[in-house]
Amino acid sequence: MLTPTQSVSSDPAGMAFRWTESGGIVLVGDPAAQWSIAYAISADGATTVGANYYNDLPQAFLSGVDGISRSLSAFPGVATQALAVSGDGSIIVGYIRAFQLVPAPLAALTSADPMSVADDEAFIWDAQHGMRSLKNVLLTEFGFNLNLAGWELRSATGISRNGTVIVGNGINPAGQQEAWVVTIPEPGAAGVLILTSAMTALRRPVRRK
Repeated sequence: MLTPTQSVSSDPAGMAFRWTESGGIVLVGDPAAQWSIAYAISADGATTVGANYYNDLPQAFLSGVDGISRSLSAFPGVATQALAVSGDGSIIVGYIRAFQLVPAPLAALTSADPMSVADDEAFIWDAQHGMRSLKNVLLTEFGFNLNLAGWELRSATGISRNGTVIVGNGINPAGQQEAWVVTIPEPGAAGVLILTSAMTALRRPVRRK
């Protein structure tokens, strides 16, 4: 969420920045990157998220009030973009994609195939666990087994201020692109996965060239 005194974008040179009324423009992308883009900022204005591009490969980042870009992924050669952040900056969501054969630890994160990942996969990140498959987290920690049967969660594009509601797009059991909204339950409560028409599927932002 942006306030009237906060802004997040990329400058004409292609570098992501954060703007505040008191501090002006602060670059938040990696200065060593080919270019960078910022997609979202936390409600308190302290955390900006987006992607740094190296040789045209996006790498998800977060940047704090100091403006220093910190990578969210430890996997080289893998495309990742951070698209949304919770109100306090503690939870980040986006997508991950591998363009080549990848080692088993990454494959376990993104696919049942132990060596090769080709499609996008929605991720969730927090400081304690790092980057994880959102679908795996919903299955193993919140018991969404029946709700997610046959689904591929391709990208998480938004998250609520309190971090309990996540939206995105994916492929439904019929093989059609479809938007989804998931409500992560409070302890002891049941979770809810709401599916919308495939015609209203959300798409991740694409940089104009």
